[in-house]
Amino acid sequence: MGLLTLVQFRDLERLRQIRNFVAHSWKPVSLESPELRDIVRNLSPSRLDLNFHDSLAARFRSSIVGLLTEIESSANQNRIKKVRACVVASHLYPGFAGAAFSDQFERASAELRTLEVELASATGDRLKFYRSHAEVFFTRLLTLPRDRSADESQRCGELFVRVTEMVERHKIKLMDDDAVRALHRITLKILAERSEKARGDVGA
Repeated sequence: MGLLTLVQFRDLERLRQIRNFVAHSWKPVSLESPELRDIVRNLSPSRLDLNFHDSLAARFRSSIVGLLTEIESSANQNRIKKVRACVVASHLYPGFAGAAFSDQFERASAELRTLEVELASATGDRLKFYRSHAEVFFTRLLTLPRDRSADESQRCGELFVRVTEMVERHKIKLMDDDAVRALHRITLKILAERSEKARGDVGA
């Protein structure tokens, strides 16, 4: 992920080895012991400490303080610059079966009806199951074919509106994906505009 340099990673691995040996020993432990001496000697010298230390304990402290200072500094810079690690993992989401848009649309509509019913009536583990499916249903709608007619786009838009209403009604947390959240905001705006227009029509 690029959050650590290779040197820092290797030093953390050495620190882990030292920690494990000390944690699992019933007797007093010295960094000068045969089991630890070479591990400490292989720690990278601190770039912030310009003094050579004769004792292994002093070298250990200098190396680890330097290492932790570097990591702390990088973390602070990432917060200031609002840098986020690039996520390389992904989840798999099923689309909707069918070769034609109409087939996929009907299956999506049927699934949505099931979700609406279950969220309104289910309890316990069953409710938890359907809530988890509702969290990603908005994302799954993005798999519907993009090359569709004006009428199909209209129907698809109505489906997004229904999903948004369900998400808002049951306080479903959408998957944290920028594209999905942007689409959700657009759909909420459409709903707000419709509501405003309906109030205007009633007033007229």
